[in-house]
Amino acid sequence: MMKTNTSLKKTGKTKKQLILLVDDNPKNLQVLGGLIGGKHQTAIAANGAQALQYADKRPPDLILLDIMMPEMNGFEVCQKLKASPQTRDIPVIFLSAKSETEDIVRGFQLGAADYVTKPFHKEELMARIRTQLKLRRSERDLHQALHDNLIAREKAEAATKAKSEFLASMSHEIRTPMNAIIGLSYLALQTELTVRQRDYVRKIRSSAHILLNIINDILDFSKIEAGKLEMESKDFCLDDVLNNLSDLMGGKAAEKGIELLFATEPNVPRALIGDALRLGQILINLTNNAVKFTETGEIVISTKLLSEDTDKVRFSFAVKDTGIGIDPESLPKLFQSFSQADSSMTRKYGGSGLGLVICKQLTELMGGDISVESEPGQGSLFIFTAEFGCRKEKRVSSFLHQSVLQGTKALVADDNMASRALLKDFFLKLSFEVDTAASGRETLMKLDKAVSDRPYKLIILNSNIADMDGWETAKRIKANPQLSYIPKIIMVSTYEEETEGQTQHEIADAELIKPVTSSVLFDTVMELFGHSIYRNHEISKGKVENSNALQRIRGARILVVEDSPINQQVAKEILESIGLSVVIANSGKQAIEIVKKTKFDLVFMDIRMPGIDGYETTRQIKNLQSTIFPIIAMTAQATSGERDRCRKAGMDDYVSKPIDPEILFAVLIKWIKPHSEMYVDSDRILSSLDSNERVRKDKDEMSIDRDLPLMEIDLPGIDSESGVRRLAGNRKLYLKMLYDFCEDYTDTADAVKKALRKGKTEYLAQLLHRLKGEAGNMGAMELHDAVQKLESGLTQNETVPDTLFNDFEKALNRVLQSVYSLKKTQTPQILSQAKQDETADISKAEPLLSKLAVLLQEYDVTATEYPDALKKYLDVPQFRDMIDLLEQHIYEFDYQEAIEVLVKITASVNKYKSS
Repeated sequence: MMKTNTSLKKTGKTKKQLILLVDDNPKNLQVLGGLIGGKHQTAIAANGAQALQYADKRPPDLILLDIMMPEMNGFEVCQKLKASPQTRDIPVIFLSAKSETEDIVRGFQLGAADYVTKPFHKEELMARIRTQLKLRRSERDLHQALHDNLIAREKAEAATKAKSEFLASMSHEIRTPMNAIIGLSYLALQTELTVRQRDYVRKIRSSAHILLNIINDILDFSKIEAGKLEMESKDFCLDDVLNNLSDLMGGKAAEKGIELLFATEPNVPRALIGDALRLGQILINLTNNAVKFTETGEIVISTKLLSEDTDKVRFSFAVKDTGIGIDPESLPKLFQSFSQADSSMTRKYGGSGLGLVICKQLTELMGGDISVESEPGQGSLFIFTAEFGCRKEKRVSSFLHQSVLQGTKALVADDNMASRALLKDFFLKLSFEVDTAASGRETLMKLDKAVSDRPYKLIILNSNIADMDGWETAKRIKANPQLSYIPKIIMVSTYEEETEGQTQHEIADAELIKPVTSSVLFDTVMELFGHSIYRNHEISKGKVENSNALQRIRGARILVVEDSPINQQVAKEILESIGLSVVIANSGKQAIEIVKKTKFDLVFMDIRMPGIDGYETTRQIKNLQSTIFPIIAMTAQATSGERDRCRKAGMDDYVSKPIDPEILFAVLIKWIKPHSEMYVDSDRILSSLDSNERVRKDKDEMSIDRDLPLMEIDLPGIDSESGVRRLAGNRKLYLKMLYDFCEDYTDTADAVKKALRKGKTEYLAQLLHRLKGEAGNMGAMELHDAVQKLESGLTQNETVPDTLFNDFEKALNRVLQSVYSLKKTQTPQILSQAKQDETADISKAEPLLSKLAVLLQEYDVTATEYPDALKKYLDVPQFRDMIDLLEQHIYEFDYQEAIEVLVKITASVNKYKSS
């Protein structure tokens, strides 16, 4: 039992890493093999001696090692592995039911990389395995890279100049097609496209920008070395550059809890001529560094107009952070190639300093310069200047239209002092009358004190403001009967924030997502007060779609209840475009039947439907005890009366038709709680409504039946859903595990009682250890806990209290009784397929026999999938007993015996053919 799965397809892909599974319990190997085998190469060993022999012969990338094994336990195996130069670098993860602190500490002292206690959680175990495999691969790659570097250094140094000149000359040739992709995708977005086509084109454009930035960093440095870096001169809008910077860096800043603020002077011209890509490159590099080196506080990106004439303008850009700062001695190094302030920065933060060298060269080519001011612990300020051409229309900005709102009284409410100051300064320069507040209560007080003939017309409110969040503050403002004028409220929030009760449409007049650029803020204000604005650039719609919040809910199950085929398509396309799984119900009645049979993360409910309308459908669904998901109304009438009816019917929120993707995504992020549960596909759910028969979606003749009706039966003492998840959804394998458990442990309570009476502690330790692991794997957590307490009682007392044994016996009998009941009611329909004619389908059986022979020779754990198919095609008396025996050997990982039985089956098949 020391062979491995080496049947790799010759596809050119990276060879799978090899994991050695070591356990004396075949069922544990079966569980681990089924979980890991499809993703990695696996080899198995049933004891320590086999493990050492295999590891010495073919060192694996990772070893999963059980502790409680006869003859040589896991600790001894690990000690021998670490003592051998051939195997000492192989990472070892102990996978054991021994959870005592001293055992865990001993494992690490012996050199283990990790220690996972049974019963393990599938996601946790796979994450730990992936981490160790990545480290293993990185270690090998590093050694190889160091070796290659030593060999290639002299050649690389000799070729540096020639390579730089070549890459510099290639820069234009590479960037030209990339710019064509970006430009053509932009033009495509202006045409009539389907939702899916627009999603594809937008992603192509975004990916092209990312790839172009990478290419630019590489090529630009080479061109700088060769002295051939050139700038482009094209029309662009400054707002586009800043909005793109906000899109790219806003998520990173939000993840660290940093405020990213934009301060653009109102008199800054927007319609420019120059190299927008290079300008964005500098800003992205400086802002990315600021985010990297800042843990708390804020980052302010400011833009000022220094001078202007008929055809040229000169700007000053600044990126100021509250980060770690830089000591004066290190400042000169910042703009040197491949340098940073000190080597510790590279270890902690990464990077080589190449970006700042490029930034310096680019600013000089733009007719400017770059400088830095910084002190340790006081943050840093990077300032650069640049010159651009100014387009004929000049468009100093849409801010010139501010005269229509001159003198408007506004209140800026934000507990972040820097943000509050910047917003105040922005509105003052627009000739607004501006006050500020640092808390929700102060906001309400200032509103109450405002003179009736000079009320506040506008409030900019941080949703996460101190002492009373912005939503509650806004709600009180809207409900205050003493106010002579209800001000317009712009709520500034993050994607990760959630609102309860009323939505932003009822509380705030507009919502902006941080970070907010000056142009977006101004356009929002103008629209709120009914004034048109001039736009000659596309405002990015990709903020929400690309946010981390949406990534965290990918795979969520959504039910859309809608009778209109067109509306169904629109909702389905939008939701699926961001990775959600969508089921469509054509009516309220169908929706009720669907939710009885499966779980959802969220339901979108149309209101106007024939038969049962959305209100009644919602009430009936909410009355189901299993309903724990939010229901969101989809209505074309977004009136307050309609909203009230939705809430009374039990709906949690609403979206208006026609569907606005931005609003739809915000609702999804607000209501869906991220999780990792896997769902069955929507086609099978709908098919189950039309037929009582189980729908099998075999992708080939060997497909495992994963749709057995196991979950419809209550199994006291067993969490079957948890057990099935541990087997990667293989319900048939789980059923076999339950039945085998029943056979193996029927008399265990008596055996334990006798062993306790005779003092056979070593035998008991082995028995309880195995029982605890298997109970945990199949989801029998009550029994698992009872066994664990019994084990502890054995180690802490000379005699075990009767209560511990009684609890153990009760839990065991409860599990056994549940399995007996399941077997009695389910075996006929689950394990006995409808009898076919007493003939064998040899043509379909022979290829399976050949494949199985190869898998058994290679000790491939996927061999467990084949006996069922053979039973289907060789369902005649002369084969049945042999296939049962074959299945038993395979499930026990006794592959040598299985091969012998397979030879007999093959001979019988040949004889059957000739008869």
